[in-house]
This record gives sequence, structure tokens and C-alpha cells, in this order.
Amino acid sequence: MVMAANLSFIRESEEPPGQDDDLLVSECLVTACCYDFVATAQEQQRMLRLDSALQLTAVIISPDKPRALAPLTSQWGDLQGRESTPPYARRPHYIQPAHTSLSPVSAEEEGRGSADELCMDLMNQFGL
Repeated sequence: MVMAANLSFIRESEEPPGQDDDLLVSECLVTACCYDFVATAQEQQRMLRLDSALQLTAVIISPDKPRALAPLTSQWGDLQGRESTPPYARRPHYIQPAHTSLSPVSAEEEGRGSADELCMDLMNQFGL
């Protein structure tokens, strides 16, 4: 199963990032994608009545060439939901894949834990 999302889509910007710009990666969007990926995998697992664990892998890549990835995070207490890149954040050009597994009898709590694990493993590579 493969799930893809365009993480360069930024609501505040009218035009896509340029070829030499940092590729902005929204923490909120990564979290939502991880939760959707795990939920889709769980439903597929139930529909097919699989009796073995699923290995899930999540990765963030640049579509055209390796370039700096900059995380966008929201500040605690910012009620307007603005995201910015913290000054201490790393800007890696390549993100290592994150892995987790789902047992065939996984409940929603285990699915949430797997989604959190994927998201944290991805975002920790930015130094967050």
C-alpha cells in the first residue's frame, strides 16, 4: 500500500516553492498524513482479513532533486494557527524512512500509537 501527499502545499502561499527554495514540511500535515495512512492500512487489513502484521514505512522525499527540507511548526498558544520554522531546526536534504508495524488485531489505540511513532520518527530528524 502506498499513500502520497504533496507536503509543499502551503495555504498562505499563492505559488509553489521555487527550485532552489527550501521545501517546507508542515508538522500538522505530516501528522495528518501519518494518521490517514495508518487508518487506511487498518481498514485494508480488516477488509482482507489478514492474519499477519503489516510493516508500514513512511518517508518524505523531494519530487525533483534532493534539496533542503525545512519544518513548519505552530507555536504553543498561537490561536491563529500560523506555522513557522524554528531557528534551531535542522534542514536535512534527505529524510530516513520511518517504520512501524500493525498487528492484525490492532485496536484504534494501537493505530494511534503507530501513527504517532511514524510522525515523531519523521519530525525528529528536523531536530524538533
